[in-house]
Amino acid sequence: MARAFLRLRLPSRLIWAGLVALVLQLRTFYPPRDLDALGSVALRDGALSIAHWLAFLLVAASAGFWLLRKLALPELSELESMVFASALGLGLMGYLALGLGLSGWLYPAVLDALMVAIAFLTESDLRQFTGLLTSLARGLRTWLKSGSPLRPASAAVMGLIALFALIHALGPAWDYDGLMYHLPGPTDFLANHRILPNLDNWYVNGPFTVEMLFTYGLAHGDVVFAKLIHYALGWLYVTSAAAVARRWLGTREAWLSAVILMGIPTLPIWAAFAYVDLGWASFEFLAAGAALVWWQTGSRRWLLLAGLLAGLAMGSKYTGLAGFAALSGLVVLLGWRAGIRRLLGSVSLFAGAAVAVAFPWYLKNWLWFGNPVYPLYLGGPGWNPERLRVYMAYLGSFGAGKTFADWILLPLNIYARNSRFGAVMNQIDVPSLLFPLLILYPLRRGPRALGPLLAFAAGRSLLWALSSQQTRFLLPVFPALAVATAHLLTSLVPRRPRRIPWHVFLPTLAVALSGLTLFYQVVVLVEYTPHLPAGGWESSRQFLRRVVRDYPAVDFLNRSLPPSARALQLGDGQAFYCPEKCVPDPDHFRWAAEINRLSSVTEFAGWIKAEGFSHLLLSWEDVDFLLQHDPTGTMHEAVRHLQDWLPTDCFRPAFANEWSLLIEVTCK
Repeated sequence: MARAFLRLRLPSRLIWAGLVALVLQLRTFYPPRDLDALGSVALRDGALSIAHWLAFLLVAASAGFWLLRKLALPELSELESMVFASALGLGLMGYLALGLGLSGWLYPAVLDALMVAIAFLTESDLRQFTGLLTSLARGLRTWLKSGSPLRPASAAVMGLIALFALIHALGPAWDYDGLMYHLPGPTDFLANHRILPNLDNWYVNGPFTVEMLFTYGLAHGDVVFAKLIHYALGWLYVTSAAAVARRWLGTREAWLSAVILMGIPTLPIWAAFAYVDLGWASFEFLAAGAALVWWQTGSRRWLLLAGLLAGLAMGSKYTGLAGFAALSGLVVLLGWRAGIRRLLGSVSLFAGAAVAVAFPWYLKNWLWFGNPVYPLYLGGPGWNPERLRVYMAYLGSFGAGKTFADWILLPLNIYARNSRFGAVMNQIDVPSLLFPLLILYPLRRGPRALGPLLAFAAGRSLLWALSSQQTRFLLPVFPALAVATAHLLTSLVPRRPRRIPWHVFLPTLAVALSGLTLFYQVVVLVEYTPHLPAGGWESSRQFLRRVVRDYPAVDFLNRSLPPSARALQLGDGQAFYCPEKCVPDPDHFRWAAEINRLSSVTEFAGWIKAEGFSHLLLSWEDVDFLLQHDPTGTMHEAVRHLQDWLPTDCFRPAFANEWSLLIEVTCK
């Protein structure tokens, strides 16, 4: 019967697989433009990046839908089907690339063939998935047309935010972490056709599930593809909150949950970066949502799904380990009344699935370095106790302090002193301004599920507070808070009529805050996107020279100095645009600590030469940031040494501007 069905569907299978193959062939025939391309070439390149990205998303979603059918989850809504299929499909594609990387088969042709094969095998799932999307779109359109004019207005604002973020994603990569390891890591894997240990850029050794998705585009040299993948994960993040709210509250609250998340100004900016955070956070939050459905339905299949998603979160970022701890606590909270025996069985199923999925990443590090979370906590090759101490102190330097008063004021300080909690876009890096309304939650308790959901958010926030207090690391918590806040916005209506129509005012306020996000998107579009969209009027090189502070020095180094030149980047880990001549400093204080061991300018110059460096590259913006997060004083001391040594005859400026300084070592 299976063979007969395959013959029956063969024409459509071949058409879909052929379309995917055609897109990949066009991407191969027209590789990404060089940094100086303008006009139609740049616009064509952007169109090919989008076509490749859409084909990949559809292939991943169809594979995820196939896996979702195998799980046979009861009581699965259309919106949940779309969200969970997308998450599982992207996770599956990441792990397939991981398998190729570990086996030494990470070649562009193999990745392309894998996409075409999956397209051929899952064509029927693709038809069902696209039918699901069509049905959801029709239902949303009908809902938006009915009721308050606020609905289409909010849809217009959110649509513009999404459009501007998409345009931003079509530009060259300029985000710090993307240039430091999210892009260099998979690029190195592809160059070597396998995943290898890296002692210099240690971030590359971490859990890399989302970065492995980047390999499908980077195999063709397409950096924009990586940014578009994270942009898609931003949509997954927002719709995940809507799916949970839709199940437990209703359609209106589902929409408000999305609007509230869109009111976080930095969210669409992060989505347009070559980051992984919205992928890890989506997996983690969806695991919590699946656990709640297990509690509601009693079906252990939902608990298995929660474990798989928790494993994907742990396989995407080390911070997923804290999420696993919080999710395990949620499973215990939800299942403790069933008796100790059933509780142990539930915890074992959840934890077993999560550990099985994440295991390859941590086993790899244990075998290579003797530390499954290399180099954190336990150190490893190249990490002496002092280097580890300095880096861990740096991670702990985020936040407003660690005194008892700081702990009490933490919910206030994350807004009032937000620059202490972030590294990118500090001026707008805050949670939703509506989240403080949750202090009123005891007055308007919602469905039973909101209690455990908020308990998960509280436990996850506590673990965050005990680690590196960066606002971005709270991303798994925000959807839970958005769902609970959406409930409050629709329930905080006075019993007696008042002059202020609260049932209209509070949702309007949520839309107004998303309008603030739209304003910042326009600012980012003007300043941080090539003019015009996709680089049509401004080349990538011109854009990078304008936006990436140390790129003019890097460009000079690449184009004007001989191939033998090697520059040490003090405190700066961005080496993506300078892979051959730059030696980055990913943990930011490694070279500063080495400098502090030297006692004279002669010894310093000799050390630089002995390490094989011909130049020293200083990015003042990076140095200034590290001076603000230097609890051990390592960078302060190194800067004092440089201020004394660099004016001597041993060093000659080769390039200098307002933001960076490239110095040649002239001493023999």
